[in-house]
Amino acid sequence: MTTTSTELSVELIEDVLKEKEAALAKEQALLEDLKRVLGRMGYELVPRQAGKPRESRPATPGVRGRGRPRKEGTVPPSSGESTGA
Repeated sequence: MTTTSTELSVELIEDVLKEKEAALAKEQALLEDLKRVLGRMGYELVPRQAGKPRESRPATPGVRGRGRPRKEGTVPPSSGESTGA
């Protein structure tokens, strides 16, 4: 008996679904193991809230971001000024 292309396609899709289900089951098992190990260390996994974008800190005028603070009284030279030669 010869299998038709439709039957073959259905078999391939079923195989792919079985592989995806097996991968998902393995992922869930690994996640549970990770939660258990982190719990022993005093940590906890917190699920991300879906649909809620991360909020960034609003920019404050005159306040620089991270990095080394400037020394008091120093002003960086602007690119439009000449050095006086």
